[in-house]
Amino acid sequence: MTDSEIRRHFPLCRSINIGRDILLCFHHAGGSALIFRPWTKYDLSFDIVPVEISGRGTRSGEKIAGSVNEAAEDSASAIAEVFGDRNIYIYGHSLGSVIAFETANRLSDMGIEVQRLFAAGRAAPDHPEPSPYRCSMGLDALKAELKRIGATPEEVLEDRYFNENLLPVIYSDYKISEEYAYSGTAVRYPITALCGSEDTDADMSLMKGWGDMTDSDFSIYEFPGGHFFPYQDSKVLKTISGEIMTLKVH
Repeated sequence: MTDSEIRRHFPLCRSINIGRDILLCFHHAGGSALIFRPWTKYDLSFDIVPVEISGRGTRSGEKIAGSVNEAAEDSASAIAEVFGDRNIYIYGHSLGSVIAFETANRLSDMGIEVQRLFAAGRAAPDHPEPSPYRCSMGLDALKAELKRIGATPEEVLEDRYFNENLLPVIYSDYKISEEYAYSGTAVRYPITALCGSEDTDADMSLMKGWGDMTDSDFSIYEFPGGHFFPYQDSKVLKTISGEIMTLKVH
């Protein structure tokens, strides 16, 4: 992989050639790797490495990934090539949780051990998509859904550029989430679930289902806030860091 390809796949990574542990981060539907820029500024014992999905952000000129599995296969291939010799932890929020989960599974199949998966803001993979929105309802209903979860201000929803350029990408992300189907196989790596106290689509009771996805250790944490709690509370990253430090000690 060339340097320019690495920068497109991992646009905020600062230390490609240093053998530190890494936390790979997968963004929510309609987001991009840039959402994790604030996290990269923290002084941590590991590197934050946001992952850009095909057709989004720095890879917007590429074909949009047509399924969760396609996004996972593409991501796992790039991760294995660039970071295959690292200790790897993976974090995903919302749609990013299931992409992270499937990416971790593919890395495991390639013989690359995932130290822990952190899943935030989405029910476990064996649970149906909790959002009341379905893609058959169209784009106006999608805008109502974005308003419901607190993702987008009213003025943005009415913006022409948003409607012509960003809304179709968000629609595509909702579509691959809606069509995703869990394979039914339990994994061997530990999982930590993270949820917002006011996120009705992924509350504590739903997030506990992630424990059934693994034959290894499981932990769960609740934080104040709604669906986008990870970007509103610095304790989320502190909790993740604490879990990683505990694993390194053991």
